[in-house]
Amino acid sequence: ESISITGLAHRQHLRLPEDSRRPRQRLGSRAFASAADDAAEEGGSEEFFYHKYADKALQCIHDKIEAAQLDSVEELDLQEGVLNIDLGEHGTFVINKHFVTRQIWYSSPISGAHYFEFASEPRWKSTRHGNDLFGFLSGELQQASGETADLLPCRDKVK
Repeated sequence: ESISITGLAHRQHLRLPEDSRRPRQRLGSRAFASAADDAAEEGGSEEFFYHKYADKALQCIHDKIEAAQLDSVEELDLQEGVLNIDLGEHGTFVINKHFVTRQIWYSSPISGAHYFEFASEPRWKSTRHGNDLFGFLSGELQQASGETADLLPCRDKVK
C-alpha cells in the first residue's frame, strides 16, 4: 500500500494492491461502467467520470436550494466537494464526495449517515435503502424545516 499526496491543490490518491481493489461491477451500474469505457476511449478514466458526475450532482443541489430561497437555510456552502446546508436550529446536512469509495456521503440531522453510489436510475442510489439522493434530500429538507426545493431535475443534470 502506498499513499501519495502531491500538494494541497491536488487530490489525494490512495493506491491499494490490485487484489484489494473493488471489482468494477461494484461501482454501481452498467451505466457507470459504460461511461468508464467511453472515458477510456476518450483518454479519460473512471475517476474522471466519478468526479464529473459527483461535482454536477453537488452543484445542482446547491443551485436549486439557492434558487428556492428557503427561509430555513441559514448558510449554504459548496467548496472542494463538500456541500453544507445549515438549517440553524433544525440541524445541518453535509453532503460530500468520497473519492476512495467513489460515493457521495450524506450526513443528515434526520436520518444520520447514508452512502450513495452512481447508478443508471436513479442517478445516485443509496446503498442502504435504494432511494435516490435528490428525492431523499428533498423529503428530509421538508421533514426538518417544513420547506423544500425541487431537486428532482438534478437527476437529469448528472447524465
